[in-house]
Amino acid sequence: MSRSALACAITMALLCCGLKSTRAGEIESREPWTIIPPLGLIENDSLFGIADRHYTNGLYASATSGGREDCGWCESFAKAVMPSAKGDTPVYRYGFFAGQSMFTPEDLSLAFPDPEDRPYGGWLFIGGRLYRQAGNVLDRAQVTVGVVGPGSGADAIQRWWHALHWFGGVPPEGWHSQIKDEPGFVLTEQRLWRVPLVASSIDAELLPEANVSIGNIFTYAGVGATFRIGRHLNADWGPPRIEPALEGSDFVDFKRFDGVAWYVFAGIEGRAVARNIFLDGNTFQHSANIAKEPFVGDLDLGAGIVWRVVRLNATYVVRTNEFKTQHGDDKFFSFSLSFAY
Repeated sequence: MSRSALACAITMALLCCGLKSTRAGEIESREPWTIIPPLGLIENDSLFGIADRHYTNGLYASATSGGREDCGWCESFAKAVMPSAKGDTPVYRYGFFAGQSMFTPEDLSLAFPDPEDRPYGGWLFIGGRLYRQAGNVLDRAQVTVGVVGPGSGADAIQRWWHALHWFGGVPPEGWHSQIKDEPGFVLTEQRLWRVPLVASSIDAELLPEANVSIGNIFTYAGVGATFRIGRHLNADWGPPRIEPALEGSDFVDFKRFDGVAWYVFAGIEGRAVARNIFLDGNTFQHSANIAKEPFVGDLDLGAGIVWRVVRLNATYVVRTNEFKTQHGDDKFFSFSLSFAY
């Protein structure tokens, strides 16, 4: 494994291990952090018979604080970067995250990849974010920094995984042609609205959302909505995901329910894409690239359950073509585990 891949594993581990230890009973007397441990969120397209291609793997970990009303720097930062919020006294949460995304062409066996297919590329990143919840409105502002290219360690991870032959994976032969090394950043803003539809033994709600991301890695604007039905829906705002995606919340409000919260959901998001480095190629030097589609849509179907201090989510995603010569929609799964700390 390369130094970059090892650095990825260490960084993700530090997110969880770097926090001070607490007694289990302490969760009962304070707002707990929500932890997505290393390998706690995995997105992959080769599960259940789907072949490796395009967005083929994502790994993610995060730590998000409990809610706070008396966070002075949170309030100042939110006023500077977030749209105004009205209504209830805002509750703030802050957090940190790290992850890696991997992109490949459809045919991994080619030593010289098809120029009409998606280039190889990897993205190793870390970041920080702030949530502000004011009644039925949730705002998220975050900054992500990292590196694309060989420094991301994506090639080493895929070569190592396929060398195991656990699932009959084809050895990837074209990583030498991947997007070149480049530091990257993305600034992201998102607003979610909670619209209750039914309040009974089974609840239903709609979560409309709008978001914008600006940076040399991704620049796009998106709108969408998620319909959920279940119990204690206010435990969270939908499943955590890896950008770009129809994102819910990394955190769970464990104080909002007693017992079990669960839901099933369907969501849709459309994005107008101005830049995607994994299709457009490097910013300041020539590299592999392909003509992208200016509009991309996601359809999400899934379920979530929160039992005491643990949350599990599963999402099936269908993504429309991201580049002009793509052969059919992409399909992949996202699985996540979160727990109170």
